Amino acid sequence: MYAIVLLLLAVLLRATNALECWQGMTEITTPGGTINLMAFKKCPAHLAFTHCTKISCSMDEEALKEIPDIPPGTKSQTGTAKGCLLPMAECELPEEGISPTGVPYKTLKKYCKMSCCEGNGCNGTLGLGSLGTVAAIMALFSAFFVRWN
Repeated sequence: MYAIVLLLLAVLLRATNALECWQGMTEITTPGGTINLMAFKKCPAHLAFTHCTKISCSMDEEALKEIPDIPPGTKSQTGTAKGCLLPMAECELPEEGISPTGVPYKTLKKYCKMSCCEGNGCNGTLGLGSLGTVAAIMALFSAFFVRWN
């Protein structure tokens, strides 16, 4: 019985073979609290995404003075943005221009780091594919070598 449950779990976890990335943002502001808008989603197939990306920023009170629209009294802000990256895009923040949040990229480069990776959910998941493999091994072992009363 338990072997069947473990085998079903393995099949479900291995079914996530299309490129999926964590997408969204998390922001921690002191004082202020936390905003978490993160979801594990498939990248749009028609754009042929091959990479997941992660941008992490950490700013203290002095750094926040360079960022517009920050409420007065904010002591620090830490943010993480994750998403899909097109194959022809570079894995670094641009030197010039304005970000979608209205902050110049030149300012963001001082406080943010960008990383990219290839693979399903590589920008911050538990590794569901590996978990599925372990569950399949456990199911096989329990089906043949464990004595169920």
